Amino acid sequence: MDNFPIHSSNVTIPWSVAEQAYLGYIKKYGSGQTLEMLAERGGFGVEEMDEFHPQWREHIRLREENKHLKKLLKDMGVVF
Repeated sequence: MDNFPIHSSNVTIPWSVAEQAYLGYIKKYGSGQTLEMLAERGGFGVEEMDEFHPQWREHIRLREENKHLKKLLKDMGVVF
């Protein structure tokens, strides 16, 4: 899966960010529900993301910034 839903919104986040939150989730609730099951049920809420992965917004911002910089470099002909 590429994206993970944020409950009660039209927002999705990268699956890898949700995986980080899931680590906090299983510490609190155990692993009875897989991340896939949570996604099928609507995902984490914003408050849960704040609790389980407090840096999630920064993590997403940095990913987006990195994608933007890679595009700029590619447009400039830089191969990496």
